[in-house]
This record gives sequence, structure tokens and C-alpha cells, in this order.
Amino acid sequence: MKRILIALSLLFAGFAAVPVGAQTAVQSGDLIKSDTNPAVYYFAADGKRYVFPTERTYFTWYADFSTVKTISAGDLSLLPLGGNVTYRPGVKMLKIQSDPTVYAISKNGILRAIGSEAVAVALYGSTWNKQIDDLPDAFFVNYKVGAPISSASGYDKETLKTGVPTINIDKLLAAGPTGYVDVRASGFTPNAMTVAPGTKVTWIALDGGQPFVASNPHPLHTDQPGLQSGTLGMGESFSYTYTQAGSWGYHNHNASTQTGTVTVQ
Repeated sequence: MKRILIALSLLFAGFAAVPVGAQTAVQSGDLIKSDTNPAVYYFAADGKRYVFPTERTYFTWYADFSTVKTISAGDLSLLPLGGNVTYRPGVKMLKIQSDPTVYAISKNGILRAIGSEAVAVALYGSTWNKQIDDLPDAFFVNYKVGAPISSASGYDKETLKTGVPTINIDKLLAAGPTGYVDVRASGFTPNAMTVAPGTKVTWIALDGGQPFVASNPHPLHTDQPGLQSGTLGMGESFSYTYTQAGSWGYHNHNASTQTGTVTVQ
């Protein structure tokens, strides 16, 4: 009967909380493992569990295992697998064991090849080569290769890290913090937000749509100087700090029907 209730909860309760035992409930964002296996999973907003494929992946997101909940193997099996967790952006660099290319990580598992040692030093300091994790080739399929990084200004690791505080956000299952906009070929998400004066808004390109974020009207709105990103490749981001109160429009200059608004108050 308990297993039937779990299945019904998954289908009809919006995955808010799944009863998996007399004293334990699993909610979106929980870390879970079974009582028979040490593998740790992230229970996500889509009602699926995502496994940490390596311990190093886990420690880009969490400092320790203190919040992991243990449930029965039977209850765990009722939660469908969603895939693997990928590295948190901005924390480490990655390479696969069969290729010397070193990558920085953007949102949603997008890898960006670092163009030179000088760029790596500028981004990660003189100990950059000690901040690279080797990823087993088998897990490379969990990632996508985006635009390379030719200069340090092309990768804002701290802004990306701040914009992806949870795995739900990294997997595009939950909205990011205020001030972050996902950009895909379909448009901007969210396409409207309200921020305080002095807020830096960051747009992140998540696919090959090649967006060009610009003020609306464009080419240059006199009250928004500098709001023009140039064309963004997959994984690239662009930031603009809003200082004046008002409602400010922007659009994708490469797909002009895609628009958004930032209200500053």
C-alpha cells in the first residue's frame, strides 16, 4: 500500500513531497541514498533522482554529507532516474582522461574550452593546474561543448556560480535568482523582472541560438549605454548594471521578436 501511495504522490502531488517511510518525506532539493548502497542522489523538482557520478562532482555543490537522507532501497526504486548531476559552474575546471583540453563550466553542464594558460591563470590564479578535475570519459556525454574562452573577460566564474546555487536551477527545473536570464533559441526566461537600482543583470546563452542582447530600441538607447552584448555562443554570458529607475526594454538583435523588460525601482 505504501508503494502505491508513493506512486500516486509522484503523479498527482506536483512532486512537492513524496512519502517514503513512516518518518521520512522526500522533497525537491533533498539528498537521498538507500540503506543498501552508498550512491547519493539529488531529488529534483521534476520528481526524478539525479546521481552524483563522482565524489568530486558532489563536493562542487556540498561541503559534506550531513544532510543526506537514508531511505529504503525499495522506496528509492520508486523514484525514477533522471540522469547524472554535472559540476557546479565556476568551482572547478574539467578535462576528460583521453583529451588534454581544459574546460571551464557554464550553466546546465556546458563546457567551454580555455584558450590558453594565460587565460587559465587570469581566471583561477597561479595554481590553476591544481584546480582541474579529470572526468572519466564515460561521463563526458552528460555535458555539452559550448563556445571557447579566448580571454578572461569572456568567463565570469563568480557571477555564474552565484547564478546557479542549486541543481534544480542548473538543470533548468527551477527559476534562477533575480537578476539572471536564461537565453535560448525560443527567447528569454524570465522575460520580465523587477530589480533594485545598482543590480547587475546577467544573460546566459544555453543553446546554439546565437542571441545578441541589446537595448530596445536599438542600436543604442541613450539611457542604456553599453547594453549590447554582441552575439553570444553557447555558454557565454553578458552582464549589465541598471542604475536608473524606470522600465527598460531589451531584445535579441538577431531575433527581434524576442523581447524582455527590466523594471528598476
